Amino acid sequence: MNPTLQHQAFDREMSFARAALANGDTAQGWRALELAHVIGQSRFLLHLRVHMAMLGVAVRHNDLKETGAQLLRLALVPLGHMLGRLPAFNPGSGRVSALSPADWPGELDPHSLERIDPSASPRRC
Repeated sequence: MNPTLQHQAFDREMSFARAALANGDTAQGWRALELAHVIGQSRFLLHLRVHMAMLGVAVRHNDLKETGAQLLRLALVPLGHMLGRLPAFNPGSGRVSALSPADWPGELDPHSLERIDPSASPRRC
């Protein structure tokens, strides 16, 4: 993944998340955070940033299950990076096991990392 494109796409999704959450659209905010996770997971600091953001949202929404899921993931991030064991395309939220790989999200172009038709189906890359 091109590091410049990766950082730009990560920042875009984090901005989308902040805007959606500020407008009360929790579902879109979470989805943008999940996409930021898929994009940034391979970079240690980006990976930590997105989990800290997810933890903040979970705490603000009094979501105890998601708060616990994010605390666990924050503890696993350093270990996963040290061991080189990061589940491909995992969205990073508590709705999916922290150890399970996932399909590439259909709403992201795997080459440009730009958003595409959100009705596109997920695919393996």
